[in-house]
Amino acid sequence: MTTFRPAVADPALPAPAAGRPGVLSALDGAGLVPVPVLVAVLLLRTVLLFALAGVIRLIAPDWWPHSLIMTNALILIVDLATIGVVIMMVRRRGIGFGALVGRFRPADARWSLLMLAVLAVGFLAASVIGNLIAYGGAPAVAGQLSVPLWVGLGALPAALTIGLAEEVLYRGIALDQLTRRVGWVGALLITAVFFALQHIPLALISGPAVLAKVIMTFLVGLLLAGLMLRLRRLWPLVLSHAVIDLIFLGLPTLLAAL
Repeated sequence: MTTFRPAVADPALPAPAAGRPGVLSALDGAGLVPVPVLVAVLLLRTVLLFALAGVIRLIAPDWWPHSLIMTNALILIVDLATIGVVIMMVRRRGIGFGALVGRFRPADARWSLLMLAVLAVGFLAASVIGNLIAYGGAPAVAGQLSVPLWVGLGALPAALTIGLAEEVLYRGIALDQLTRRVGWVGALLITAVFFALQHIPLALISGPAVLAKVIMTFLVGLLLAGLMLRLRRLWPLVLSHAVIDLIFLGLPTLLAAL
C-alpha cells in the first residue's frame, strides 16, 4: 500500500535535490516530468478559464462583465477537465489517483478543521491587503445582480470541485515536481504565481479588480503551498478549501439567485 511520508520535523524544510523525493511520497518513484509538460500543467487552468470567459462573453455580450457570475457554476467544467488531466498524468506514471490524494484517515478530518480556521483568517487578511493595494480601501459595493437560478444551483457543486481540482494540480503534482527541481522556496513562489494567474479571467471587471484578485490569490496560494509543505497530505487542504469556497462562493451565489 502506498503511504505518505509524515511531515518533516525541521521547520526550515530543507529543499530536496532535483530528482529526489518531493512533497508526496506517492510520487517518489515517478521521477520528473518534462519541463514543457510541467509548464502546461501550471498554465492549464489559466488557459481553460480564459477560454470559458471568452465563451461567456459570446453568450451574453450585453451583460458583460456581470455575466462573469456565470463562471461560478460553469467552472465545474474546468474542474472536471483539470481532474481528468491529473488522473491521466498519474496513470501514465504508474500511479492511481487514489494513491495521489492518499487514503482518507480520521486525522485528516481533524487537520481539515484547523486548516479551515487558518484559511479563513488568511483569506480575509489577503482580501483586505489586495483591496488596500488596488483600491486604497474597500471596493465600491456593486448593485444587486440578477443571478439566474441555474447559476446559483450550479455554484454549489462547483464550490466543492474547485478545492479538489486546484489542490491536486497545484499542491499535488506541480508543488511536488517543482520541489524536486528548485527547492521548496522556489516551488512555493512559482505555484502561488500560477495560482494567482488563473484567477485573472474571474475578475475582468476592471483593472483594480484584477489587481486585487491577483494579490489576494497570490497570498492565499503562498499559504496553501506552505501548509502542504508542512503537512504533506492533500486531504486536509482539499476539505478545508472546499468548505471555504462553499462559504464564500457557493452559498452567496445561491442566495443571490433566490
